[in-house]
Amino acid sequence: MVFRPDRLLGSKVFDTRIKSANVQNSERLLGFLLGPAFVMSMFYISGQSYLNMFYTDVLKLTPVWGGLFLTLLPVLSKIVDAITNLYMGWIIDHTKSRHGKARPWLLFSGPLLVVSSILLFSVPKASTAVQVIWVTVSYNLYFSIAFTMYNISHNLMVPLSTRNSKQRDGLAVLASMGISLLPGIVVSFIFPTFVLPAIGIDQGKWMLVMSVLSILALPAVMLEYYFTRERVTEETDGQSEELLTVSTRDQLRGCLKSKYWISIMLIMMIFQLYNNLQATSIIPELFTVLR
Repeated sequence: MVFRPDRLLGSKVFDTRIKSANVQNSERLLGFLLGPAFVMSMFYISGQSYLNMFYTDVLKLTPVWGGLFLTLLPVLSKIVDAITNLYMGWIIDHTKSRHGKARPWLLFSGPLLVVSSILLFSVPKASTAVQVIWVTVSYNLYFSIAFTMYNISHNLMVPLSTRNSKQRDGLAVLASMGISLLPGIVVSFIFPTFVLPAIGIDQGKWMLVMSVLSILALPAVMLEYYFTRERVTEETDGQSEELLTVSTRDQLRGCLKSKYWISIMLIMMIFQLYNNLQATSIIPELFTVLR
């Protein structure tokens, strides 16, 4: 099965703004630094730090199932996320487009990120059962579908942009800064210092602020889409499908035979568990102090 997004992206308006054979400054600054930085800032605010605060202090969902609901939600969603990550990787691997194979999904992820992020904080004032269903669906829509689509595509952009190892290393450094430096400043200083005291535990203010921040993620995704280029994909367009395609089963079998891959996966699982525990414990305490 082959996915051909050119049917939707046939107009030249969707063409990359990067035309050079080598990586250029606008690509570095806009495509790999600023674009991802704004997207990840919203991700860390909504998903990694303050969403749990919204559930506990604003919606008062802590007592649901004796506290089990908010404990199990991120754990079980990670299982769903693991499956959708594999599926999204398979989709990208089977995408044929003049825009590349990852970049079209970057573009498609933009509106999904906006809508799903708004839904995270638009929980209706209804019965607990309705709120639990809303939270469960919106949480998985954002983390397991929208952000997975963006994140998998984003992570592939550095290796697909160039074969030049020096240029690729430079892009990797900028991409790393884009997902850590600015988001860190926003999440650790700007949001808790200026925004959090202003919105308090008012659900309406949370919805307004998070909706505005969610909408800002769309132009950030567009920056990354328009100011990147898959030069490596372009090189392989004329090659035989049989030479380029390795089945998902063979790829998984190869990964499971690698002790390094298994070690990395274990480290990532521990890291994700640490992040979830940190977001669950530290941020509510910070919110209590600010109140």
